[in-house]
Amino acid sequence: MHRGQWVAVGWAVAIGLCVLGLSAAPTVANGARVGPSPADAPTPAAAGALHSAPILVHGAPPPTVISHWYAGSYLAPSVANISAREVSVQLTVPSANISSETNQFYYVLLSVWDNAGSYDQIGIANSFGTWGFTYSFTSYCAASYYYNPDYFNLVPGTTYTFAMTMVDDGFVDWSVYEGATYVGGLSVITGATAFNVSSFYSCDGATYYDFTDYEEVYYTQQVTPDFDFHFAATHVNGADVKLASFTTPGAPARVHVKVGAGATTLANVGFELLYTGTSGVLVSLPVGTASYIFTIRTEEIDGASHLTGCSRTSPGWNIRSWPGTPSPPFDRSVTLTINASAPAGDYLEYLYAYNAGTAGPGCTGPYTFVTLEVILV
Repeated sequence: MHRGQWVAVGWAVAIGLCVLGLSAAPTVANGARVGPSPADAPTPAAAGALHSAPILVHGAPPPTVISHWYAGSYLAPSVANISAREVSVQLTVPSANISSETNQFYYVLLSVWDNAGSYDQIGIANSFGTWGFTYSFTSYCAASYYYNPDYFNLVPGTTYTFAMTMVDDGFVDWSVYEGATYVGGLSVITGATAFNVSSFYSCDGATYYDFTDYEEVYYTQQVTPDFDFHFAATHVNGADVKLASFTTPGAPARVHVKVGAGATTLANVGFELLYTGTSGVLVSLPVGTASYIFTIRTEEIDGASHLTGCSRTSPGWNIRSWPGTPSPPFDRSVTLTINASAPAGDYLEYLYAYNAGTAGPGCTGPYTFVTLEVILV
């Protein structure tokens, strides 16, 4: 038996996990990868049993599931079914520390059914204030779920490749890479020998979307997630595939899905804020520093925007953003004024931006934002 993997033999309910420690590169045990130690398994109290669920197709568009909604893309119906050994996608974690977002939960996933009837998924979750690597697989026809929304934490601003690969002896590998460097993952015995890449999948009298890039949203503090997401290099056996867009009823009207060759953009806001030049999400400064200057670039995603700035800072700190309501795209030099008496420590400073009009009291309303994490040493 392989060590360091989930084992789901014959789709039994019993699951075994033997964890080996974190390493910079994957170790090998009987030819299998061993990734970092998992986060605590989700419990109803911690995660509310918020597993990602397959999307039923009852005509077009499909109905929402209970009270949450989906938006994304699926394999275009004009593409012939593919029996695949590997599926993968690139996703960039938004450049924001979300530790204060303890009221939000949503998934950003590549999903596909396999030939053992498991719904297999890989990607990112905003898990109540943590950017986490998430995976899921199921028993036949998704009768039972085995998943973790935060198997290990992901770094804001980092681009990862997420891959699911069929290997020998009925194993499936879930793997995460930063560039060519393996970050971590896990292996599961499912008995599957191929991913069933198609537009739709049917089992037990129901029809579901099959191969998909999508966001699945449970809780947000505004009507959509606070970020746009870009699925790049959506590959099947190493090659791009043609995709078509969908949303489910309940998805907010401002969500726009754009598809291209192997790519999907989920535009939850009409624009985004990005660090540019030498600026970054994490800055180390000596105690007593009076100010720090960084540059923000705005990019328009959908529609015409006029941006109003707003900031939320530590006591005695201040961010001077752009004046007026300019239209993106534009770059702006932004000054952070630091409280001269602030002691050594870790500080999170937020710059918000709003489409047309002004921010609500306390920087509330439909916005996007970036985080500047300052460590005074």
